[in-house]
Amino acid sequence: FALFMMSCMCGASASTLIAPRSTVASRLMASFAASFLCFAVAALAAESKSEEHLGLSVFSFILFEFCVGMYFPSIGSLKSEVVPEHVRGTMYNMYRVPLNAIVVALLLGDMSMALGFALNSALMLVALASIMTIGRFPADLAPTSKVASIFEEPGAESVELENLVPSEDMNPRPPESPCLGATQIGRRYAHDPV
Repeated sequence: FALFMMSCMCGASASTLIAPRSTVASRLMASFAASFLCFAVAALAAESKSEEHLGLSVFSFILFEFCVGMYFPSIGSLKSEVVPEHVRGTMYNMYRVPLNAIVVALLLGDMSMALGFALNSALMLVALASIMTIGRFPADLAPTSKVASIFEEPGAESVELENLVPSEDMNPRPPESPCLGATQIGRRYAHDPV
């Protein structure tokens, strides 16, 4: 366990160190490609049922944890570039639905270890193909420089962030709720006579 955690930390540090010299998409592509290889090796080792391959399996999992360490800072940067702020919570919750469905299916199914590793390997290929698709978008579409993105219709005009002026209708006050928080209760009854 300590080796896995150390490997994950080393991956996060490596991702931070190489960030100025590489793009987010290239770091994620490398991480997904290496993860695919790790799970493919683990699947082959589990299929052989030989204890000679135990060291190879452990090494592949340590390398996978390194890839996980590279993944978290990189995907955080990518999500902040691609997903607009106003839909971020909704999008992140939508991503959790298929993730939880896969976890429940794996827990309820009677799957061999080798098949599970092969399935993870296939899912890493899907992730690699997805990040290769996202990596093809030009850098000037990033919402950090313009409000627009892959979510707008083609040909839609982008608006510079510096030209945006907040208005009252952008952040409407929520209607009064019968469920009041502690600070609202304190404010509501602070002026009432006892």
